[in-house]
Amino acid sequence: MTTRELADAIQVDGLDDRSQALLEFPLVRDRLAAATGFGPGRRLAEALRPSSDAVIVRRGLEETSQTRSFLSGHSGAGIGGAKDIGPWIERAARGGRLDPAHFLDIAETLEAATRLGDALSGDRRPLLHELSRQIHGLPSLRNVLHRSFDPTGELLDTASPRLGGLRRAVRVAYERLRSRLDQFIHSGELGNSLQEPIITLRSGRYVIPIRADAS
Repeated sequence: MTTRELADAIQVDGLDDRSQALLEFPLVRDRLAAATGFGPGRRLAEALRPSSDAVIVRRGLEETSQTRSFLSGHSGAGIGGAKDIGPWIERAARGGRLDPAHFLDIAETLEAATRLGDALSGDRRPLLHELSRQIHGLPSLRNVLHRSFDPTGELLDTASPRLGGLRRAVRVAYERLRSRLDQFIHSGELGNSLQEPIITLRSGRYVIPIRADAS
């Protein structure tokens, strides 16, 4: 392919598949995708196609240059801790149910986005500073998630005032029941029917162990 033919292909088609193959663009794209460590980033890399718009090309090159310069002085910056939460967001948008682990993934991703946005917001490079304004850490949602789940995914009493009140009421009821059962097994009313004077909890229910031969 001559230089003129390549230029015509770029102007007419952006860059047709045959021209991309001759330039080994798919190989370059595959190497870029293989170097990513984050699912959404890998998908973005795999979807890259050349552009014939000089403005887009210049902006892309400048973004790359500014990012390389930024990372040379901020090696710890990035999206460490972020998860691929796309499937969870889509499920929630359809009214689907999310597990606690999904909420933790969302919270960790929002934390990672906040850290990256903060790192870029103080940078003087214009394109990166502009990018920081597009990164939304959703602090209100992040706070709700942090007060609703512990690090293991357990739903906390502080998730809502109503839930906290209901759980406290359940704990009080259980303690009262246990106290009454404890008084009962030590009252002597069961005679020798007990295996042991203890109370156990099975499947959420208090159980008193009775001897098999007790009548």
